[in-house]
Amino acid sequence: MTNSTLTVTRVPIDSLVVDPRNARLHDDRNLAAITASLTSFGQAEPLIVQASTRRVIGGNGRLAAMRAL
Repeated sequence: MTNSTLTVTRVPIDSLVVDPRNARLHDDRNLAAITASLTSFGQAEPLIVQASTRRVIGGNGRLAAMRAL
């Protein structure tokens, strides 16, 4: 099932807000792996962001790695 209301929009990463309720924590080793993947392959999957608040719903680890780069 697809949702035709979803759109891809490019925004500055500084405008995104990390979700403090995110249950998944990323240690240094995991963040290093995400950073290496982004460096090698680029961003292959978009972050899932609530449009009205710019809160990241999916991809908090990728966002942290992007900010580190």
